[in-house]
Amino acid sequence: MLNIKSGYHIRGLDGLRFIGSLIILIHHIERVKILFDVPSMRGFLTETGAGHTTMTLFFVLSGFLITYILLTEKIKTNTISIKNFYIRRISRIWPVYYILLILVFTMFVHLKYFQILHPLKGIQEDYSINFLLCFFHLSNFQPFFATGIFLVSHFWSMSVEEQFYAFWPWVVKKTKKYVKIFLIIILVKVSIKLLIAISYRVIPLSVEQIAFMWKIEHFLFKLRFESFAFGGIAAYCFITNKQAVLNFVYKPWVQWLNMGLLALSMPINNMTETIHVFYSVSFAILILNMAGNPSAIFSLNNKYTDYLGKISYGIYMYQIPILIVLLNLFIPYYTEKNNLAWNITLYFFSFFTTIFISILSYEFMEKKIIKWAKNKTDAQLD
Repeated sequence: MLNIKSGYHIRGLDGLRFIGSLIILIHHIERVKILFDVPSMRGFLTETGAGHTTMTLFFVLSGFLITYILLTEKIKTNTISIKNFYIRRISRIWPVYYILLILVFTMFVHLKYFQILHPLKGIQEDYSINFLLCFFHLSNFQPFFATGIFLVSHFWSMSVEEQFYAFWPWVVKKTKKYVKIFLIIILVKVSIKLLIAISYRVIPLSVEQIAFMWKIEHFLFKLRFESFAFGGIAAYCFITNKQAVLNFVYKPWVQWLNMGLLALSMPINNMTETIHVFYSVSFAILILNMAGNPSAIFSLNNKYTDYLGKISYGIYMYQIPILIVLLNLFIPYYTEKNNLAWNITLYFFSFFTTIFISILSYEFMEKKIIKWAKNKTDAQLD
C-alpha cells in the first residue's frame, strides 16, 4: 500500500522548516553583531555548528519533499512533467529571490542603513561578478571569483537548491532504481570531498595551493547533494511504505537515541565536516517520524507552525538586510551596562520585523503566484 497523502502537502514538516529558519535567524543576528563590534555568541554557535547543521536539515527536508512530490506524480501518472515541476519551483522561489537581488544591487548597497561598520567585510567592488553569480544561481562559486557582498551572503544555499533542482527531477523520472542511484550520489559526493580533504593535508603544496584546495573542500562541503539524497531515500521508504524500515525508525527507543546522539554530537561539530553525513541520516529519521508516525516523540503538527513554515522562505531570505538595518538603528544606544536590555530589544525587533515582512510578502505576493502556478499545472494535467 502506497503512503500518498492527499495533494502534495505533509503537515508537520512546515513547522520543522520554521524552527530551522529561527535558528538561522539567531545565527545571523550574532554574526551581524560582530560586524558592528558588539559582543556576540557567534563563537558558541560556530562551535556547536548551529548554522551549518540547520542548513543540512533544510537540504534533507528539500530532498524528502521534492522526491515525495516527484514520486507521487510518477506513481499517479506513470510519468513526471518536468515543465510543471519547474513552473511550481520557479513560482515558489524566484519572485522573492529576484526582487531581493535587484533591490540589493540597485539600492541597498548604496543606502546608509544597509551599510555595515566594516566595509571590507561586507560591501565590495565586485558588484558585477557577484550580481551575475547570484542571477544565475551560482553564488556558491563566489569564493573562487570575487569577494562577497554580505547582503547576499546567504544566497549560496539557494544556489545549491537550484543546482539540485536542475538534475533531480530527471533522475527520478528516468530511473526505477531510486535507492541505488541515491546511494551512488552519496558515495561519489562524500568520496570526492574526503579525497580533496586528505590530499592537500598529505601532499606538499604551497600556501597558495593549500588555500585554493581549502576553497574546493569547503565548496564541496556546502554542495550537500548527499543530504538531498538521504532525504530522497527517506521519501522513497515513506511513499512506498517500506514497513521494515518504517517500523524500525518509528520505535520510541530509536527516536530517543537519534535525538540524543544528535545533541551529543554538537560539541564536536567543528572537528570534521564529515559528521554532516550522520546529521543527514539523523534528520531523515526525524522527518520520517514527523511525516508518518502518529506516536512521534517530536511533533509540530498544528495550524500555527504550519502557517509559519509557509512563510519560512521569506524569513530566511529577508533576514540579513533587515538585521543590518536594525543594527544601524540600535548601535548608537549600545553600552556594556545595558547589554542585556539592548540584546532583548534587538532580538524582539529582529523576530517581529522579519516575521511581519515575511507575512506581508507571502500574503500579498507569494501566495498569489503559487496559486497561479498550481492552477496552471493542474489545468495541464486535466
